[in-house]
This record gives sequence, C-alpha cells and structure tokens, in this order.
Amino acid sequence: MERASLFERRLKTTITVVLLVIAVVLLGGLEVGLRLFAPMAIGTAGYVRSQNGLVYGWGFDPHQMVRVEDPDTGEVYLDRVNSRGWRDRERTFDNPSGTFRVLVMGDSNAFGYIVPGRALYNRVLEDRLRAEGYNAEVLIMGNAGWGTDQALEAFKREGQRYRPDLVVLHFSETDIHDNVYYRDPGKFGRRKPFYYEIDDSGALVRRVNERFKETRGRIKRQYVIAQSEILKRLWVLRTAFKHRGKPAYVFGNNQSIQLRFLLGKDGAKRLFGALGTAAKAGFDLAALEAAIDAAGLGEHRTAITRIAENRHFHEHWFPPYYHQQHNDYDGAEWRLYFALVEAIQEVAESNGARLAILSDNDIGHYDWDLAWHRIAPGEEAKARFLGVTARLAAFAAERGIGMVKTVSPMTRARNDAHPNIAGNAAIAENLYRYLMAHHGEALAARRAAAKQGARGS
Repeated sequence: MERASLFERRLKTTITVVLLVIAVVLLGGLEVGLRLFAPMAIGTAGYVRSQNGLVYGWGFDPHQMVRVEDPDTGEVYLDRVNSRGWRDRERTFDNPSGTFRVLVMGDSNAFGYIVPGRALYNRVLEDRLRAEGYNAEVLIMGNAGWGTDQALEAFKREGQRYRPDLVVLHFSETDIHDNVYYRDPGKFGRRKPFYYEIDDSGALVRRVNERFKETRGRIKRQYVIAQSEILKRLWVLRTAFKHRGKPAYVFGNNQSIQLRFLLGKDGAKRLFGALGTAAKAGFDLAALEAAIDAAGLGEHRTAITRIAENRHFHEHWFPPYYHQQHNDYDGAEWRLYFALVEAIQEVAESNGARLAILSDNDIGHYDWDLAWHRIAPGEEAKARFLGVTARLAAFAAERGIGMVKTVSPMTRARNDAHPNIAGNAAIAENLYRYLMAHHGEALAARRAAAKQGARGS
C-alpha cells in the first residue's frame, strides 16, 4: 500500500500555511507598492521616538511625511520634512554665498499647522525676497505644541549653526503654560527630556526631566502605525468611523459656561430645560432651533448656534480667558518666559544675530475668539488681549529686541485658531515690512554683493 504524502496527511495545516504565505506576500507587495507610489501620513505634531523627538520631546525623523488638514474644507495636504526633521526646505549650515538668513522659531503657528507647505509664511517671504533680487533665506525650526524652552534648546543645539542674521521668535500665548509642562502629574509632565526653571538666585537653570524616561521607554501605538502604509490607512478609517456618529451640536462643560456668560444663568437654564438630556448627549440643528424658540432666546440664535457647534477647541478654553484676567506678568510663568527669551537673545547676539518677537495676539486672533464667544465683547477684554503684545513690546524695547508689528491682521480658519493661507501671507507681509525697515541696508548690501559676484564670474 502506497504511503500518504505529507500534504495528504496534514492537508488542513498545509493549506493554512500556504494561504498564510500567500497573504503575507500579497500584504508585503501592497505595503511596498503603497510606500513607493502612494505614501501617506497620519501625524501632524510628530512622535516621541523620532530623531528630533528623542532630543526635544517630540518631532520628526529626516524626510518623514507630515499630514496637514484644512479644518474648513477638509482638504488634506501631505509633504515631507527636510533632512534635519524640520518642515522647511533643505538647508545647509554653510553659507558660502553670504546669504542674509532669517531663522524663525515657534510652535504650530510657525509650523503651519493647517496649511500646505507652499503656503508657509517663511516660504512666501523667501520667495518674495528672492523674486526682488535679495540674496536671502527664511528658515523655520519648530513644531506643534512646542514651548519657548524647546525653541531655546533647538537654537542652542542646531539653529545657531546656520549663522542667522536675524532670529524671529513667534510667540503664542500657550507658550507660557507649555514651558511648565513638567509640573503636570499626567502624561504632559513626562513629554520633554528637559525643563528650565528660575532658581533662588534668579538664574535660569536647565534640568533633566527624569520622567521623560517613562515616555522614551514606551513604543507608542501611533508611532508603530506610522511605519506601515497599510496600518496608516486602517488608522484613518478607524478615525473616520469613530467620528461618524459624533453629534453636530452639543453643550460640553466649557460651552455651558460660555452660554452663561452670553445669556446669564436664567437664560441658560431655560435653554437647557428646553433641550433636556440632549444638552449633554448631543442634538441636531432642528432640535436646537426648537429649543431656542421654546426658551424665547431668538435674538441670540446665531451666537447660541455657534457656541453649540461640536468643535475640538472648546475643550482647550478656560473661563478666566473670557475676561482676559489670567495674565500675571509678574508671576512665575511669565518670568520664566522672559528669562528664556533673554537666553535666546544671548545666544543669538553671541553669533552676531539680532532677535525679534512676532506676537500671535493680534486683531485677527481677537476677532476669531470673539466670533466663537471665547472672549467678552467690549473694549476692556479687547485691550487686555492686545495688551499681551503691548507687554511683549515693552519687554523687547527694554532688552534691545525687535518687535514685528502686525500691520496686516493674521486671519484664521473659521474652524481653527491657526492662521490659514491668507493668515500666513499676512505674516509674510508683516515680516517683510520689518525686514525692510530694520535690515533693509544689510539686505541691499547682500543683493549688491551677489550681483557683483555674478558679474565677476
């Protein structure tokens, strides 16, 4: 009797192994094909375990892809960071042609959180300067969520190596709190490998954040997913499915407080009563319209509807912001900010560069906050909001630091506080005016030298 083959004796096992091999080959081919012909990204803020992340807390690997989404249109933009991990054109430390260099440092506003790479204000400004014959570069180093402490760290480690002529520090009011992340007992407190504080003698001191080891030792799910084109697409599908059932309107805790500011306790109570349990669970526009009418609040229809929109930024608002009573310029957090800026100035000037501050607290940002009822109407709250920039200007004047004036308002997206494409163009215009007013002669001299060199060659 002929003996059965291994295939016949282990038929189910053999078929299973063959199918698994085929599946692995197909998935491997799909992964390679997607990587070569249709790569995508899921991250905008970067990753802890990246090259820059392990140094600064979070960031990108060289040439890693970035995903940016327009919050108003939903259009997605994909581009890559440069070989140093910055969302900028490729740069070299050497500057043999004597190019006038501007280095911008900041957080998501400098990074261009909601705009395509072509619309980043440093590129818009650089293209304009070059079109006018100026031998100039406008570099950007920064990342979403960064504080002034990370800007200082990046400038000391790498930024000064570009030998910039001008360093522009793009201020965001969140910097004040981002600089003291280490105090947070939760995950935010371990996200940076270092922190700065002012010691008893008044000196700025750098400390090692031992809690960062907790983050560094973990392999984050999103970072693993970011290594696979197939997993990235599954992540996007999961995210879309997760948000599919999200209600269009809801009154979370912060939105409820905003309503009380707008309507008073009695008006808010009537509206909540008309909505019932749907107030916290979510509702559609028809239900909200009916509740507004039932509560007799028709005159506030537009404002109530705007506040009720289920937007992510409602979670990042706090009541003292409404009346702008949260800025204690003599407090520890502001003193730390000023000390960090002074440290950046010291490094810049030791390399022959000047420092200037660009403030995000402009009329464009104020108008956005006002439209979303995040700030009280009236001149008092407006003056306090813009007063942040005035305080920065006073500090800059005391220290011999430049201050970029906001001549063109930095417009924002409707559904996000970051400058949109038009807002980035406005920033480029404001920086251009500052350069012409304060560095025009140097730029002209570099242009003349470049022309002379071209004739000589």
